[in-house]
Formats: sequence, structure tokens, C-alpha cells
Amino acid sequence: MLVEVKIKPKLRFYFWLRMHRAIADILIDLALARQYKEWADKDLAEVLANLTF
Repeated sequence: MLVEVKIKPKLRFYFWLRMHRAIADILIDLALARQYKEWADKDLAEVLANLTF
């Protein structure tokens, strides 16, 4: 049996905002991880290039 809980509009907006901020935080973390990986790959390529000469 489902029970419907009524939430005041102001609180509903607060929950909505918190959820979207959490999603945004996850997306930012993923973007940073991708950038760090690209930097690490670039640094590794430079190190390997220097070792071959």
C-alpha cells in the first residue's frame, strides 16, 4: 500500500535543487577525472619520448 506524502512546494524545490546539485557534482568529478587522465597520458607520452632519444 502506497502512502502519499504531501510536501510543501518550498521543500519540494529544496529537494529538487539538492538532487540536481548532487548530479552536477558527479558530472564535475567525472570531467575532472577525464582531464587528469588526459594530462597523465600526455605526461607519460613525453616521458617515453624522452627515454627513446
